[in-house]
Amino acid sequence: MAPPPNEEEVKVAYAAIDEDVRKWMGIAAVLREAGRQTQGLGLSGFEIGYIPMGNGVGTKYNQVQELMLSMLTQGAAATEEIAGALIQAREDYERSDERAAIRTASTMEGN
Repeated sequence: MAPPPNEEEVKVAYAAIDEDVRKWMGIAAVLREAGRQTQGLGLSGFEIGYIPMGNGVGTKYNQVQELMLSMLTQGAAATEEIAGALIQAREDYERSDERAAIRTASTMEGN
């Protein structure tokens, strides 16, 4: 069985988790901003033209815009969920380490 990690190794692992959380939250922010900008896109029949509008180009344009907004929103939510899972994992590790330290101290006091 491998020896438990030392304090420095634990600090490095926590720092790596924290960095990953920042990256995932950064990705979520970029996706949310792209979604916000997608909402502001819009062409009227004037830009597209009468004949293309009559052939459904405007409807397709709106459908693509809605699809992009949905995908960006879902992507942001998924990356936030990943960041949340990493935060939860780190908190779980910290609680586990604290409980182990208390048990070790109690055992040492009993000897």
